[in-house]
Amino acid sequence: MEYFNYSRSLKYFLELYRQPVAVRFLPQGENEPEGFKSELKLTFCQFVMLAQSGDMLIATADNVACANGAAALGLRPLPEKIRKGEMHTQLNVYGSLDAAAQVSALTPRLPQGSYSKILLSPLDSSPFEPDIVILQGPPAQLMWIVIADNYDNGERYSFSTAVSQGVCVDVSIVPFLTGKLNLSIGCYGSRGATDQKADEILLGVPFARLARIIDLLPELKGSIMKRTNEQGSYKRLQEKLNS
Repeated sequence: MEYFNYSRSLKYFLELYRQPVAVRFLPQGENEPEGFKSELKLTFCQFVMLAQSGDMLIATADNVACANGAAALGLRPLPEKIRKGEMHTQLNVYGSLDAAAQVSALTPRLPQGSYSKILLSPLDSSPFEPDIVILQGPPAQLMWIVIADNYDNGERYSFSTAVSQGVCVDVSIVPFLTGKLNLSIGCYGSRGATDQKADEILLGVPFARLARIIDLLPELKGSIMKRTNEQGSYKRLQEKLNS
């Protein structure tokens, strides 16, 4: 019930049209819940897309189609062709082997074999406590999550991305490892493999931070969010310019 209410609050206050996705990294030896699908071979961003539509899925070493994503998730070793930069240079993502190899070396990854499987589910029906929750939508909606997260902290945020592995690394592994929010503008892989819209971004939220964020959304909705959405300052400017 807690997860259902969390999901309902996120969708209501932020007017999200996509389901928040719960993600759990399953340690070796821990059994997965029943009723999860594992027969489809997908990229990790496709796992997230299907979970947004209601599917309950298990990502494993055998069914993650993207070699780079599987390696980042600690499910399979990193292919030498990726480590040396050859694959991404051939794709013309980077202009040299050195640049591509450097991005690969800087990519956050889970230790090989530390987690046997990854569970994904819509947050509202999740049978497990998530490690992270992935949100997807326009920047004007997701920015309120960051504002709520910063309400008590007063920080400046430095989001980590290489515009590569936008879902498997940026909004999954980074928030899991750091315990902090991370935002992604997506990547060539996720935008080519999923139904991500041109005006959508993604946000990975550590589950431990979610309750406080959700507690703050009603207060923000009735104050700064309302004033921002009304665009009063802009409308007054327009009146001046048209007078």
